Amino acid sequence: LDSVDMEGIDTVIIAGMGGLLIADIIKRAPKRGLKYILQPMTLGEELKRFLFDNGFTVTAEKLAAEDKKIYNIISASDGEEEYSELDLYIGKKLICDPLFPLYREKLKNKWGKIIRERKKSENADTAYYEELMEGLA
Repeated sequence: LDSVDMEGIDTVIIAGMGGLLIADIIKRAPKRGLKYILQPMTLGEELKRFLFDNGFTVTAEKLAAEDKKIYNIISASDGEEEYSELDLYIGKKLICDPLFPLYREKLKNKWGKIIRERKKSENADTAYYEELMEGLA
């Protein structure tokens, strides 16, 4: 965005990249007051953490599916918003999405696998994922 003439631009779409790369692009944006439509391929939770910690609010979230993959689409703009760790993954606005039950099951399976694998190793810390799992119940 640092090489784009931002005159008259009010909305930016960044899609098909990792969440950390999207966060880095937003960091380098030449002005505030933009609306962002974001579709991270990975680490969407870290993108949302960046947004919340840097003066943005999530105005809308939607899920989209293709084959067996579920994509999270985030709309964000300037603002403050309190969040929990669970909000980074599911967000308050996703609960009513028609794809939410499928997305929730995918998260439960993923976190369950992480917990099982960590329990196999010594001194494994599973508290973070166990707390997330409780929030999905």
